[in-house]
Amino acid sequence: MRRLALFGLVALAACGGEETPQTTDDEAFVPPAPPTLEPLDVDSLGVDEDDLAMDSLALADSAPAAPSPPPAAPDFAPFLSEFKRALQTGAAGDYVAPDVADADLAFLVDDPAFRQRVLAAPPDRYRREGTRREVYVVVGYDLEGNVVPEDEAETESGLGLVFDVVDGAYRLVRVSAAG
Repeated sequence: MRRLALFGLVALAACGGEETPQTTDDEAFVPPAPPTLEPLDVDSLGVDEDDLAMDSLALADSAPAAPSPPPAAPDFAPFLSEFKRALQTGAAGDYVAPDVADADLAFLVDDPAFRQRVLAAPPDRYRREGTRREVYVVVGYDLEGNVVPEDEAETESGLGLVFDVVDGAYRLVRVSAAG
């Protein structure tokens, strides 16, 4: 019985006691009003209005100018047509960035199979990433080394061409051979 009475007292103590005031959602906290500021009397500062105007003009002149937008990229389709004509006539080197090695360009210029695949690729086949355009072409070979359609090929070689804007015009910036 003592245990039951003790248990009742503990339960009563846990439930009872003083109520703490609680705020409801209806009562919102309102911050105090900001202090009022008196208007600034420019005459009391001893500064001439012309000096203020000159200072504001000087600040406007010294403010950093907004960066100008980058120039618009040239249209890729006309460049690709010119590049393909140059590839057929042997003048593809005129459309290559200076840092592309002659040996890399030779993969494209000296191999008629790769050259033909690049000539056949329309502008919409070139993947876009910003101003950069990329195309990857694959040439399939049979066991004797003859060029065959890819679905009949025993081995394949790939060539990736990357074009980008260099000095305001599209140029071939990278040639990657695989296989």
